[in-house]
Amino acid sequence: MRNRCIVFVFLMIITTGINAQTIHFVRNGATGLNNGTDWINAYTDLPDILVRGDTYYIADGVYDRYTFDDALIGTEYIKIVKAIPDDYGEGNGWMDSYGDGVAVFNDGFLFITGYYEINGQVGGGPESWFSGFGFKLQGYSANVKLVDLRGPDWYYEPLPDNISISHTEIVHRGRYTGDMDDGIYTIAMNKDGTKSINQVEGSKNVTISYCYLHDFGRFPIQTHSCSNWIVEYTCIARNSSNAEQHSEGWQDFGSDDIIARYNLFIDCTGTGFIVLKKNYPQINENWDVYGNIFLHTEANRTTKSNSCGHGVFTQSLEETTESINLNFFNNTIINVGGWASGVWFPNGVNVNIYNNLWYRCDAYLYGTNITNLHLGDGSSVKYDYNTYIQSPLKQTVAAEHDEIIDFGNPFVDWQNFNFNLTSNTSSGKVLDEKYAYDMFGNYRKSWTRGAIELIEADSFMKPSGIRVFQ
Repeated sequence: MRNRCIVFVFLMIITTGINAQTIHFVRNGATGLNNGTDWINAYTDLPDILVRGDTYYIADGVYDRYTFDDALIGTEYIKIVKAIPDDYGEGNGWMDSYGDGVAVFNDGFLFITGYYEINGQVGGGPESWFSGFGFKLQGYSANVKLVDLRGPDWYYEPLPDNISISHTEIVHRGRYTGDMDDGIYTIAMNKDGTKSINQVEGSKNVTISYCYLHDFGRFPIQTHSCSNWIVEYTCIARNSSNAEQHSEGWQDFGSDDIIARYNLFIDCTGTGFIVLKKNYPQINENWDVYGNIFLHTEANRTTKSNSCGHGVFTQSLEETTESINLNFFNNTIINVGGWASGVWFPNGVNVNIYNNLWYRCDAYLYGTNITNLHLGDGSSVKYDYNTYIQSPLKQTVAAEHDEIIDFGNPFVDWQNFNFNLTSNTSSGKVLDEKYAYDMFGNYRKSWTRGAIELIEADSFMKPSGIRVFQ
C-alpha cells in the first residue's frame, strides 16, 4: 500500500508539472531583479526565450519590435496578455497605474514560429472601433510589416500557424508614404522565389478580432495561400495605392476557408476592399463575407484615385483563375463612389449575394460592365433580396425580390458611424443559422437587409419613390 501511495503522489506531481502554467510579469521601467516573478521584479522587456504553456502579462509602456521564435512543443500556446486593473495576474507589487494605458510595440511583431495568443483585453469592436486598446503596434520604419508572418526563412515553409491577435491597434506611419508599409502580412514562396508553384502552404488557423488596422502606405492585410482565417469585429481603414505600390484593403492570393465577419472597412482604396487574386495552381475557395460595413467617407468618395477599381468584394481585371464558393451576405455598403461599388467575379463559381444594402453607391465599372453587382456567367452568380437606396443598378438586372429606392437616408447617423436603421427593410432571405446574428449579437428575426438587424420595428421601410421587385 505504501508503495502505491508513493507512485500515486509521484504521478500527481508529474501531472501537475505538465499542466501547470506559470505567469510572468513584464513592465518597462521596473527596477527589481528583472526575473519576471512579480511586478516588483518584472522583466523590463519580453525575454528572448519564452516558455511554452506560460502566460506573460505586459504593463503599460513602450517596447521594441519582438520576434516570436520559440520551438514548438506539440500544441502548447504562449499567451501574451495586456495587464489591466481587472486582470493583471495577481503578482505582488501591482498598481492600477501600470495597466490603465497602452503597451506599445514599436514596429510590431515578427513570427518565426506559431501557437501564440496576443490579447490586449480591452478596446475594439462595434462599441469601440477606434479607441481603448490594450496593445498597440506602431510603425516607425519604412517597409516594415507590423504583423509579419513570413516564417523562419522569410517566405518559405514552414510558415507560422495557430496565431490569434485581439484588442490591438495596428497603425503605420501614414497613408501616403510611398513605401511598402503593411499591416498583417504573409507570403508563401518556393526556394527559387516563385510564388507557390509547388503549393507552398501559407499560415493556417489565424484569428484577428477586435483590432483597429489603419493608415498604411500599402496593405492593411495580405494573405497568401492561407487557410482557416477569421477576421472579425475589426476596423480596417485608410490604405494607399499607386502605380508603384498597388494595393487593396485586403489582398489575397489563393487562400481557402476564410471568414470575414462583423468588420468595419473605411476608405480602402485600390482594386477593392477585399480582392482575390490567382496564385496558380491554387485558387480562392470557400470565402464567407457577412455582416460587414464597407464605407467611403465623403472626402474619399469624391476622389477616384482613392476609390475602388473593381468593387467591394472582387477580383483583379487580369485574373482568369476561378474563385469558388463565395458568399456575400447581409453586408452594408455606404457611399462608395469612384469606379465600382459591387461584387465582381466574372470567373466565379457558386457566388451567392443575398440580403445586402447599398446606399449612395453610384459608381461604374469602367463604364462597360455592371455598376453595383454580380458579374458572372449567369448560373454561377446568384443574387437576390438586396436593397439599393440612391444606388442605380445601371447595367444590372434587378432580381425578383430586389428593392430599388430612389431617395432617402435609412441610417440614424452614418457619418458619425451609427449604422442603425431608422426603419426596417423588407425581409431578406432566410439563411443558414451561422449567419443569423449581427455584429451586436442581435438575432435576425426579420432578416433585415444589411449588416445590422433592426430590433423592435413594426413597419417596413416603404417610402414614396420605391420600386419593389417581388
